[in-house]
Amino acid sequence: MAVIVIAEKANHELYRSFRLIGEKVDICTMREALDFVKQHPAEVILFDSGFEIKKGLYLLKEIKDLHPDVPIIFLTEDKLDDSAAAETFRAGARDFVEKPVNIFQLQNKIKNLLRIKRISKEKRTPFIPSQDSDIGETFRKITTNKPVCVLRAILYIEENLSEKISLDMLAKVANLSKYHFCRLFSRHTGMTPMKFATFMRIHRAKELLKKEDLTVSIIATQVGFNDLGTLIRQFKKHASVTPTTYKNSLNKI
Repeated sequence: MAVIVIAEKANHELYRSFRLIGEKVDICTMREALDFVKQHPAEVILFDSGFEIKKGLYLLKEIKDLHPDVPIIFLTEDKLDDSAAAETFRAGARDFVEKPVNIFQLQNKIKNLLRIKRISKEKRTPFIPSQDSDIGETFRKITTNKPVCVLRAILYIEENLSEKISLDMLAKVANLSKYHFCRLFSRHTGMTPMKFATFMRIHRAKELLKKEDLTVSIIATQVGFNDLGTLIRQFKKHASVTPTTYKNSLNKI
């Protein structure tokens, strides 16, 4: 029992690319949704209504009547005004998102809801979306309107930062030749695949440096750098300070 995604078939490949490690993810269409949620228990539902917001809201209410305690993230291609946004919450959505949406933030929303549901066991625990003020403009541009092959590669990088990441492997994940993969990836992210992996590693290192029980040497290993010196050199290049200086600055806040 984990996550159900409701979306039209054109978007199924996108949601299959999402990597929620250790979680079971089932996908169905809007037409199948009612019968599907009756037969498949869920802890969280991600409902992508596309451009059919009226149909989506009607279906959302029906699903919520069946499973009042299951939090639902409602996605739409339409621009919602205040009244439509209010209607979304009245229909039972825990959160709503206008597409295109940042894929990392969307995954974090799902992870946070799973965590809250499992820890608190409360029916309506307030949900605060994860915000990362220093994620950078590059990461904010990684949205669901990117080609699925690029998203697959991005998600592979995110989930394998502690491992060796090669261009050959990323091209294989994207199901493209290395040449076409590099061109497409750079066009949609503004950087090469390997440079993007380095940025992701530095971002992950910043998150880990917030934990008092982790040394900089351990963090270097966890984010996929071969040695401490490589982490220090790359961290200083991208953050303008050493990891230790960055960690000490956090303690002063």
